[in-house]
Amino acid sequence: MTQANVHQAIDNAVTLASQAAPLWAEASVQVRARLLRGLAQVLEAHQADLVAIADEESHLGAGRLNSEVARTAFQLRGFAEQVEAGAAHGKVADEAIAGAPPAGRPQLTRVLRPLGPVAKCSASNFPFAFSVLGGDAASVLAAGCPVVVKAHSGHPRLSVAVYELARQVLVDQGLPEGLITMVEGASRGAGGYLVQHPSRQSRLIPPPSTHPITKGRRGIDVSRRRLHIAPTDIGHQVLSAPLVATGPGGKTAAQRMSRVAFSVNPTA
Repeated sequence: MTQANVHQAIDNAVTLASQAAPLWAEASVQVRARLLRGLAQVLEAHQADLVAIADEESHLGAGRLNSEVARTAFQLRGFAEQVEAGAAHGKVADEAIAGAPPAGRPQLTRVLRPLGPVAKCSASNFPFAFSVLGGDAASVLAAGCPVVVKAHSGHPRLSVAVYELARQVLVDQGLPEGLITMVEGASRGAGGYLVQHPSRQSRLIPPPSTHPITKGRRGIDVSRRRLHIAPTDIGHQVLSAPLVATGPGGKTAAQRMSRVAFSVNPTA
């Protein structure tokens, strides 16, 4: 796929996500929770077929992959429960204090509101847990935002299979297809185009990675050019707290890694 074609696919995905964003932002607790549970159910219903595809592409083994499906379904249901508990609609109100500032103040109210479509890059080593319907995608949907997934080249057939199942859930529940969109065949450079999309409607979630130096630097370079950044815990760990396991003579290597980690940590 040429760069022009990939950019066009990204444009189409972001357009669909932007169109779906207002409706999903106003969706009720019941509608959001129903979608998340429906996605968990469809993963489990097709688990055997999906694990077979994932094992062919990743060679991670059926045991590991089955546990990853269970983890992903658990996270989807967990976010459904959090939505029902009001986590996505929290409100904090500081009551007014009579008098002129600085002693007095008007009532101040802080509310949570969806920011719009979120770009999410899949991980190579977690074909379920951090891919099309992973916990990061679940959190985006629970918060009331559409998700635009950049599929990973390490498991393309699995990504398509999971995405098609997710699309069918959207159809069955009468929800817009733009809630979950996916871009295939995109390079790292095209991923940068996605998170810096000219519409300015997408937000960046730094992708989880087992290659913290290359992707960490890329994530920081991109994020510095964006107004809205939505880091995940894993993304933060990748950028600022790498874990290095070394053999004999590893002290020197660990020292080098520490210097590099310090150099890419924007808060250091």
